[in-house]
Amino acid sequence: MAQLGNCACCGKAIFDGNFKIYDGSHYFCRPLCQKEFLKKSTSAGAAASGGSGGSGLSAGDAAALAGAGIGAAAAGAGAALKGIGALAKGAGSLFGALGKGVGAAVEGTQKQFGATHSAEAEIIAINNKVFSSDPEEYKKEIWALFDKATSKPADPLRDTFVIKAAKKKLIHELDVCKLKNPEMFSQFANLYEELTKKKKLFGLFG
Repeated sequence: MAQLGNCACCGKAIFDGNFKIYDGSHYFCRPLCQKEFLKKSTSAGAAASGGSGGSGLSAGDAAALAGAGIGAAAAGAGAALKGIGALAKGAGSLFGALGKGVGAAVEGTQKQFGATHSAEAEIIAINNKVFSSDPEEYKKEIWALFDKATSKPADPLRDTFVIKAAKKKLIHELDVCKLKNPEMFSQFANLYEELTKKKKLFGLFG
């Protein structure tokens, strides 16, 4: 709804569609305001023309200008409040985004902790494994652990820790085998080289 002007008497904003009186020069919000304005204009006209120092403004024009000034001030205040509202909304969005980011980081840490905990039993079993003294059984155990150490993680969070534990255990065992039984170790030389050089096979934390 567009603002047409302000009441020449009381300064009230007059919008298109509202009750209004227009005398060709001024708007009035009610008949009483028009009557009062005419009364003031008549009595103040002589004083305005004789004692105003030639300002050139009638009392009616002065009142109209005052009303317009009040309306403009009100409009400016409304715009300022709208701007403050926009700033508050922007700040709320920023804090909301920061809160979501922190929440995502916390959730990621919790998932990693949960994944490590769920793999704990299997990792302990790998670390505590005692290899067989039977050569043939020993070979089977070495290859089984190698398969585990070079497998692709189905669950990147959980399985990566298990794969890393298997790799470390196997490298340690082959280091011992190299010292105690070089002949046996010779059968796993290529395997050992693959374990120690191709770290990309063991996931992000390998």
